[in-house]
Amino acid sequence: MKSWRIVLISLIAVLLVSTISVSAAEIEESGATQPWRITKIDGYGHWDVGTHVSMVRHPKTGKLYISYYDSVNTALKMAHEVAPGTGNCRDENWECETVQSGDSVGKYSSIDVVYIESSNPILNHTKIGISFYDATKQRLRYATCNSGGIYTCEWRVYNVDDSSNEQVYVGQYSSLKFDSENVPHIAYHRYNFPLLVSGVKFASYVGEGTGNCIDGGSFDCETIDSASGTLGHGSHTSLDFNLYSGEPIVAFYNAEDDALEMAYPTLYPGSECSNADWTCRIIDDDGNVGKYVSLHAPKSGYDTYRLAYYDATNAEVKYAVYVGTGGNCTNPAFDCYAVDTVGAYTDSMNPISLAIDTSQEDDYPVIAYSQFATEGWTHLKIARPASSYGELFGNCGDVPPGELFLYWQCSIVDVGGQHMHEGYYVALDVNSAGLAAIAYSELYVDYSENSLMLARQQFEMYLPLIQR
Repeated sequence: MKSWRIVLISLIAVLLVSTISVSAAEIEESGATQPWRITKIDGYGHWDVGTHVSMVRHPKTGKLYISYYDSVNTALKMAHEVAPGTGNCRDENWECETVQSGDSVGKYSSIDVVYIESSNPILNHTKIGISFYDATKQRLRYATCNSGGIYTCEWRVYNVDDSSNEQVYVGQYSSLKFDSENVPHIAYHRYNFPLLVSGVKFASYVGEGTGNCIDGGSFDCETIDSASGTLGHGSHTSLDFNLYSGEPIVAFYNAEDDALEMAYPTLYPGSECSNADWTCRIIDDDGNVGKYVSLHAPKSGYDTYRLAYYDATNAEVKYAVYVGTGGNCTNPAFDCYAVDTVGAYTDSMNPISLAIDTSQEDDYPVIAYSQFATEGWTHLKIARPASSYGELFGNCGDVPPGELFLYWQCSIVDVGGQHMHEGYYVALDVNSAGLAAIAYSELYVDYSENSLMLARQQFEMYLPLIQR
């Protein structure tokens, strides 16, 4: 009888593990309320890896892919999830590989992943793309590989855009997205140091050797907007595609007006960009705002534009949402309001990332960010609408226009300390069950040592209690 119980308990445990799903339809609990598990993916003693992070989820498998910078080897690296215990990273559930090394390559990386289906299942495969900055040659580069089916990932690296002038810098603040046809596009920053001219550019892959960016290149490039008298105009770019209309949307920092600005291809006369083929619209210019912007563009006719960004005047993370008309922002099509007070960010950070939780009836914005404590070190935090936790009102930020209560609920994910800074670089993803994952850098101050970290929410599981 005793052995029968042991077999029964073992069978129940196997069934529970085998039927675990991240589908929100199978789990009644909200993903927002689930506990966090923190792991170190890459980094050992006296190493400096894990800055300039970017993360994306595979659209088919749900696995996470992270691009990041390894300053020890001046290399671009990528980590991706593999079968438990089979990886080569510090965390053996992850595989870490060098995409390109030598010179100083890999800063300002941005990663995207698509799954390409064909009529023949053998040819189904994953396409990975990473844009990044080559600091040695001051140019924008793009790395790509295919994997799965008949393909084994072999990285091919393209020079996208550069300049023969040593005082012209091309490719910082890159932001990469594949469009609905799986074509890569990149928004990025360019500045001319002696002439004090800067702007935001846009590159699109057009075919091997047929591009206009550089001789023999494969991308077409155009300047969206430029300005004189500043080096920062068009920096802090964030690119997304409006999947409802198919058009690219680029958010960036307007250094002329210290403002958050958004650009899209011109459909009607009246462009405010320096390039008449694009239309620029200032969203918010209340103080010095718009750096570290993270953009979400509509994915359906019911979705809307949302942006998380930094307000340097008030040392706050802010949030802007498209409302059509009557908004309180500089642009009345948007409402803008504070999320949390965070302290003084610096240009050696990228500490804000926005994602959308589609697991509940309302598509909720979620923001991961770094906050300086009064003692000087930084905490990794997350902000979600209080209603996503089942609460009536939140604990941080402003009361949104027309509302009665605080909207945001802010909480610490990883606590910094006297020797630790959490989240100088942050990348957020929220899966279909509402579970958030945050890739971020952890700086050990005493040795100037960075590590690549992952904080991830997981559903708690309880085995049934069987009494004798």
